[in-house]
Amino acid sequence: MQQYLALTAIAPQESGIIKQIAEICAQYQCEITESRLSAAGQNQIMMMYISGSWSAIAKLETPLMALGNLNNVQLRISRTDMQDHQDNMVPYIVHITSVSSPHTLNQLLSFFNAHRIKVNELSISHYLANKTLAKMQTIVMTVLLATDVHLADLRENFIMFCDEYNLDAIFEPDRQ
Repeated sequence: MQQYLALTAIAPQESGIIKQIAEICAQYQCEITESRLSAAGQNQIMMMYISGSWSAIAKLETPLMALGNLNNVQLRISRTDMQDHQDNMVPYIVHITSVSSPHTLNQLLSFFNAHRIKVNELSISHYLANKTLAKMQTIVMTVLLATDVHLADLRENFIMFCDEYNLDAIFEPDRQ
């Protein structure tokens, strides 16, 4: 029976931590089934989902924690279960572009929370606009909607919300 481990790590970019984690997983016959990596300043931030047999996962935890104590790496691991199928949810992509503001994400999350929309993935980036050098932001989310949500009403509410906060938005089904 497969067991699962969730791993998060913050490490200096030069640490080679990804390769070390992959080597340890291979050594214990475990597989990295899902991973996200992002550079953040001088660090890299990782999230991984690792699977293996019960005994392999149990053996894997000790060398992973030892690795976390080396190389100035902040590492956290926890046992987890496979994500349940969510037949009653449908994925949508939300893409927001706006002038940079520390309030935009909070406003978006408040809207989604009020409409029982679950945020599944989130990415935020900032940039300077060509020509004007205005500080801009892009927020991309994958959200999950309950299948009983009335889409026309939700779209209308979302458009009104975006108009109120001067957000350029795309809200469409995730077709992957």
